Amino acid sequence: MKNKSAALGIALLSATMATAQCVSISCPPSVTTTNDTGSCGSVVTFASPVSSSTCLVSIRDTFDFTGAPQTFVVPSGVTVLTMEVWGAQGGANWVNNTNFGGYTKADVPVTPGSTLYIYVGGQPTTTAGGYNGGGAGDGAGKGGGGGTDVRTSGNTYADRLIVAGGGGGAGYWSNLHVVGGVGGGLTGGDGYRNTMADMGGLGATQSGPGANGTCVNFNVTAMAGGFGYGGTPLSYNCGCEGYGGGGGWYGGAGSGNCRGGGGGSGYVVPSATNVTQTAGVRAGNGRVILSFQGSVPPPVVQTAGLPSGSLFPIGTTTNVFLADDGAGNTDTCMFTVTVADDDAPTFTAVQNITVAADSGMCSAAVTWSPVYANDNCTVISYTSSANSGSTFNTGTTTVTLVATDVNGNTDSTSFTVTVNDTQAPIISGCPANMTLCEGNILSFSVPSATDNCAATLQQVSGPSNGDTLSAGSYTVVFVATDNAGNADTCSFDVVVYSAPVVLLDLSMNNLCQNDAVFTLDGESPAGGVWSGTAVTGNVFDPALSGAGTFAVSYTYTDMNGCSATAVDSITVSICTGIDNNGTVQFSMYPNPANQNFVLNTNENGTLSIIDAAGKKVYGENITQKRTEINIANLSAGTYTVTFVSESGRTSNGNLLINR
Repeated sequence: MKNKSAALGIALLSATMATAQCVSISCPPSVTTTNDTGSCGSVVTFASPVSSSTCLVSIRDTFDFTGAPQTFVVPSGVTVLTMEVWGAQGGANWVNNTNFGGYTKADVPVTPGSTLYIYVGGQPTTTAGGYNGGGAGDGAGKGGGGGTDVRTSGNTYADRLIVAGGGGGAGYWSNLHVVGGVGGGLTGGDGYRNTMADMGGLGATQSGPGANGTCVNFNVTAMAGGFGYGGTPLSYNCGCEGYGGGGGWYGGAGSGNCRGGGGGSGYVVPSATNVTQTAGVRAGNGRVILSFQGSVPPPVVQTAGLPSGSLFPIGTTTNVFLADDGAGNTDTCMFTVTVADDDAPTFTAVQNITVAADSGMCSAAVTWSPVYANDNCTVISYTSSANSGSTFNTGTTTVTLVATDVNGNTDSTSFTVTVNDTQAPIISGCPANMTLCEGNILSFSVPSATDNCAATLQQVSGPSNGDTLSAGSYTVVFVATDNAGNADTCSFDVVVYSAPVVLLDLSMNNLCQNDAVFTLDGESPAGGVWSGTAVTGNVFDPALSGAGTFAVSYTYTDMNGCSATAVDSITVSICTGIDNNGTVQFSMYPNPANQNFVLNTNENGTLSIIDAAGKKVYGENITQKRTEINIANLSAGTYTVTFVSESGRTSNGNLLINR
């Protein structure tokens, strides 16, 4: 593309027609340039014409009550301000109260660029004093109105240039008019009740505050106001209703005993001129108006041509501007903008195209809107290396366009068509979550993957088919990935449960063949299954097993379906009984014995073991049919075992102890 730089020519063609010398306007110089690339014109910006005026007009700024200080910066060239200030009305609880704020007006000398501070007094609605110096009321009374003033940069009471006093608090009590003193003006009015004979708070003067108020007695000086603030009856326990004095240059006195507060005084700095002061003219909040004579640049309007930043056409455009101060004082100026054309056709911006492959395909049919070139005249032909609607394979293809205008000038541009494979492979046949018992072999069906182009499936984590797993949790993850990096994931969880811990310790490991059936015990946990020779359910029958040693198995299956087996053994002996008078009283085995032997009896009785010297070395009462006797502390040798039954029958037998 051709990149042109505009040539700016400057030719001043300003024509000025002044209808009044106090208003003037100045235009920028004329402009000459070439058209913007690709446009039959040029966007031209120029500085706004500048107007000025030496005509003096009256300017007013008004400040109303805000409850906070406000500021005003003295304009350049202004040395005198006409200041009008109104003090606030005192608090009033009756529609006919006339305790209005005062008014002061004067021309006050000021310094250009200096900052003035504006304090607009507020009328109170409660016992609280009004903003800017109003004194507080008491009980059902009202506060005094705030004074209004303008201050210099010191911003203190002593820096006030002009003041209007606030009215004293007023009301209506026991069918009597409680009169608040009006604000000055010059001096504040006195407060009273119904008639002046019932004196309340006195009004302020130029030289001091309201001197006293009433609290049971007249002439109570404690309620006098001060420099800039009104007095208050608050906390003096005067009885009845109390009313605050108005703020001002000096504040009016407050008063109790249902008598109105005194009004504040006004003030004007001695250097001021044209002073006017009027007492008691303002109802509600105060106000300040500052006025001065000054000159203001008149507004400028364009009466012909195009605004700055517009597209100016080929040729010359004349811009005309008018300055008018609205008082009949005007001035005009003009300048020209000339645009020359030397541009070849230029394509508008062409965006590259990125699309996703068509569903199930590794390609896409791509269409685009016609692409045109701009020219100051006319483009007559376009050629393209590919047409809209063609099918493009995945990847990036460059399309080139050429435009030719009526004069044979050409411009070319290109854009790319990128077809992305955004279709992820699809994994099917993903196994469901499964559980195993510890020691079992993992077995699952491997999933498969399909893709619009081609995809590779692989297992990326977790145990493999055929693995034998220990207890724990495992996640098997398969990922299918195509050449564009699209992927699908398949995962399932394998939980391997631990085998239960099974214990078996039989309490009867030695039995006689002629013993009764034995209920198997010593298993943990309960609820399992017994198995083995001569085992039925949970019972072992020595009569069925015969003599010998036999394994007994106990198998337990937990809630997860996992099982384990514990094994113990039982030895069955052929036991020989001792016969007394033809009746068998007991049998014992093994014999010879080492550490212990088992005594089987028909009934309860007393057992005695007698050594070869005839000494009884062991004795025990037998209360069960089968008793295991510990002989570990007896020496090797032959002993006589005697059993006397509860019925008095006696049986004897010999026991050989080996070591």
